[in-house]
Amino acid sequence: MPIAKAHIVVDASPVEVMAVLVDHASYPDFLPSMRSVDVVELAPGDWRVSYTIRIIRDLRYTLRLIRDGNRSLSWSLMEEGVFLRNSGSWTLSELPNGRTRAEQHHEVRLAVFLPSNIARSLVERMLPDSLSRFRDEIERRKASQA
Repeated sequence: MPIAKAHIVVDASPVEVMAVLVDHASYPDFLPSMRSVDVVELAPGDWRVSYTIRIIRDLRYTLRLIRDGNRSLSWSLMEEGVFLRNSGSWTLSELPNGRTRAEQHHEVRLAVFLPSNIARSLVERMLPDSLSRFRDEIERRKASQA
């Protein structure tokens, strides 16, 4: 699959954005394709997380996620299975008026053959939807704290 890069601007601080990004257990609450999330190892700023997503059928994969303060969250695949590669990052930049630019860079390579036009279509459709759902959740949480 191709490398995908996209960003959102969120009406929240980097601290508020990062709080949602690292709340792995809540992903199924706002990402419809996410069936379950299991944090199998947790240390400050370093997680091993297994995800089960639904894309035609349930797919399970495990990532290592590393947090760099409230600036970035990067991940890499820990076990090959459905993916040969799954790596990327969120990079947060503080903007004026308490807003944050959240950029996601994502590279995925599947273990099964998928024609490149279908793979590209999946990435081009799924990434913007995912980003918009993260933005909505971040802003929802901020509003509920006000």
